[in-house]
Amino acid sequence: VNASTTFSSVDFSVSSASSVAVNAPLAANKVDLTGDNFVSVASNITGNSRVRLYANTFGTATGNTDGIIIGNNAQVTTTNNGDIVIVGYGGAGSGNNNVGVILSAGTLVSANGTGNVTITGTGGSGGGSGNFGIDLNGSVTSGSGDISLNGTYGDLGTSKTNSNGIVIFVGSTLSTTGNVNITATGGTTSSSEALYLDAAITAGTNKSVTVTADSVWIDINGSISAASGTVAFATRSAGTGVNLGGNDVLSGSLMLGLTQNELTSVTAGTISIGNANTGAATVSNAITITPNLQLTS
Repeated sequence: VNASTTFSSVDFSVSSASSVAVNAPLAANKVDLTGDNFVSVASNITGNSRVRLYANTFGTATGNTDGIIIGNNAQVTTTNNGDIVIVGYGGAGSGNNNVGVILSAGTLVSANGTGNVTITGTGGSGGGSGNFGIDLNGSVTSGSGDISLNGTYGDLGTSKTNSNGIVIFVGSTLSTTGNVNITATGGTTSSSEALYLDAAITAGTNKSVTVTADSVWIDINGSISAASGTVAFATRSAGTGVNLGGNDVLSGSLMLGLTQNELTSVTAGTISIGNANTGAATVSNAITITPNLQLTS
């Protein structure tokens, strides 16, 4: 799409055996874009009732490529309570940084009203480092709908560093008055936490933020807020233990570690840790928690 295109009351759908590039504003009732290699968004996309972006979902991209790339300060938005669905897989080349879904700095993905935002990213399977599932430097928002992120590092059988499922960098925003759900799968080596968070995640009052992951690193600028609601940390793999006051264990006997600083970064009525599949719980250092605490193991 190289020229400004508006279909105010009709749908716009493109499916390419190669790639799709949006280089000029695009608006329609429904916007559905599918690229077997990648989808590049460098200009605004507006959908009335929905926007759907799919890239390399059949695994046909054998070279070094990202799946969905939203850049150039582009905005992907809906009106009239429309949902946004973004699904991307990185290429299978042996190079580094074949990311499933990238939102560059200055970009925005925003659903209007009760519209939900769902982003699913899987990194490339070629064995490179930095093949994140989701690489978030921009903003993801909804009026009152739910935001769901599901990110998987692409080659879990390798021993590369920086094998994060989801990375949310400083300057990003993840905000709604609805619920936030994050599921992340990372690697087993250094700096490979399933979720790396260095920005704010905000849900609505009396709503919830649920993080399902075997490892979490909340950095100095990271925070999670569900005022009067619940922030839940649930282990993803059966038998993963919980270590309050300690660090994650990424290989062998897995351990979801939550340090004092990480727990202090959480604002909620209740912090829930563990689920029915969680292994043993350990308190390795004294911790202080202001919200109510529910621990399941």
